[in-house]
Amino acid sequence: MKHNGTMYLYFDKFYLRKFQETDLLDMYEYCSDEKMTKYLTWETHKNIEETKQILDFFIKEYEKESTYRWAILDRINNKIIGCIDVVSTDEKNLTFEIGYCLSSKYWKKGIMTNCLKEVIEYLFSYTDVNRIQARHWVNNPASGMVMQKSGMKFEGIIREEVFHKNEFKDIAYYSILKKEYNPIIKKEKSCGAVVYKYIDSDLYILLIKMNGGHYSFPKGHVEDNETEEQTALREIKEETNLDVIIDNKFREIVTYSPKKNVIKDVIFFVALAKNDELIAQEEEVSEVMWVKATEAKDIITFESDKQIFNMAYDYINKRD
Repeated sequence: MKHNGTMYLYFDKFYLRKFQETDLLDMYEYCSDEKMTKYLTWETHKNIEETKQILDFFIKEYEKESTYRWAILDRINNKIIGCIDVVSTDEKNLTFEIGYCLSSKYWKKGIMTNCLKEVIEYLFSYTDVNRIQARHWVNNPASGMVMQKSGMKFEGIIREEVFHKNEFKDIAYYSILKKEYNPIIKKEKSCGAVVYKYIDSDLYILLIKMNGGHYSFPKGHVEDNETEEQTALREIKEETNLDVIIDNKFREIVTYSPKKNVIKDVIFFVALAKNDELIAQEEEVSEVMWVKATEAKDIITFESDKQIFNMAYDYINKRD
């Protein structure tokens, strides 16, 4: 069976990423949520040592490309609030079963439905899985609604399939087949800027190294009711700690497909830095640096970003 491992996914204000050692406290908080674990096959965590053992196991399993397990990150609060993963794999019959859990504080917000949709899309797009299934206790119909809204079809109930907590449980099954999956082309929009400053009359450009290893400019997704400039200001602040002055007379667009069935427009401005202290946003950025403009192009990874740099460089020099 073709595998692709646990890759970074996102939607709205949430990220799906691999678990990290720093997630321990957040993971213990939701794993000790009795309201949530009431509907799960595993017991409520009684102490943080129990959670640490599981977290260490999760991280170790990422060594295998056949592992698909995502931590659900609330980007606004920088907090892990749950998990979604492939809990079993049938290599011969090209089948995955998905399981998930979400802190009860985040229920009824559509979060898990979006998580499941993203994971289904990823698995059908990057593996050769033919069938994706999920199941739930019949006394937890809310989980069934998540499956239905994610495009899965109800298959039926297996009576008293599982003996759990001193009683037999009826289990409802849902699935979606590859031939039934109809991907929707999604349009996304991000905004950012080529940030610059002068040091002893030399022009310097701000570059960020993403956790994926590529060098680019600060940018991010447009949130509800934000203008393009507001998004650029917020993302630059979040990713680098810089306050800037946006020049909206320079506005260039890059359009590309970051993943299958997604078309993304990225709007770039130029912006002058107002302060100097750089702090990288650990969730996405591994390094933030000022680079001489004459050296920046050789460091930037993608050709489209190099073209934006050339246009911004010419604009700044002509204007200043």
